[in-house]
Amino acid sequence: SPDNKSVYAIGAGTDNAIVTFSHSSTLTFVEALRNGTNSIDSLTGPASLTISKDGNYVYVTSATDNAVVMFKRDPLTGKLSFLDVLKNSGDVLGLGGARDIVVTPSGAQIYVAGFADNAIALLRIASSDLKVTLADSKDPVNVAESFSYTITVTNSGPNPATNVVVEDQLPANLNLLQLPANSLCS
Repeated sequence: SPDNKSVYAIGAGTDNAIVTFSHSSTLTFVEALRNGTNSIDSLTGPASLTISKDGNYVYVTSATDNAVVMFKRDPLTGKLSFLDVLKNSGDVLGLGGARDIVVTPSGAQIYVAGFADNAIALLRIASSDLKVTLADSKDPVNVAESFSYTITVTNSGPNPATNVVVEDQLPANLNLLQLPANSLCS
């Protein structure tokens, strides 16, 4: 990994896995993620692995499944969480026999060599730039006086952000009186 804290290895055949090791003076096993477990699909015959420049994402090609499997990397532990898979079909072409993968220095695109398709697939990485602000209507607030918190999420793009969840816990001594119609509270 770019921070020199993790080492990743892929194994085909009976394993079809990506293995994580922590790296200091020695390698220490952290986890093994296998095809068909933990929602991981299309990791049969992993052929190549690359890590984004910022160290936040790991991409693995699957020559057998004609796919690219994407993981989110935890920078503290090095553990990986399955994010998504792109397969050679429909809108995504050129991944047949996906053998090698490279992330551009900007991190905005991925090039994949599709050996069976005699192709280089160019995949654009969607990104958003989210900012969360919290404001209160009064400061200070007197005992038994009502006030409001406003949480604003702004996306400076360039792509839409989907499935965004913002969580904020109110202090125990506050009572929630009202929420806007499009808000959820649990």
